[in-house]
Amino acid sequence: MKILVIHYDKLIKRKKHILLQLSKYNLECEFVSNYGKDTLTNEERKRFKKLNDSEISLSLHHIECYKRITEQQEYDYAIILEDDVILKDNFRNILE
Repeated sequence: MKILVIHYDKLIKRKKHILLQLSKYNLECEFVSNYGKDTLTNEERKRFKKLNDSEISLSLHHIECYKRITEQQEYDYAIILEDDVILKDNFRNILE
């Protein structure tokens, strides 16, 4: 199973938080952080006229996750998490 975590690089505590939570269940993830709200291009902003920069960034991160999942095709399942997620105590059981 592929686990992708949407992350804004400047939020270091969030990255530590999600890594700690996933490590409890021996799970690894791949971070998707290439669309920071402070690095958006004018073209990206034009595509999402009614959204603020944070919402555009998040939307682009989700789109990037879907691309990675469909292009790699090496996993039967994938899950997309945001870096501020709080996993339930029985997350591994729920996941399986």
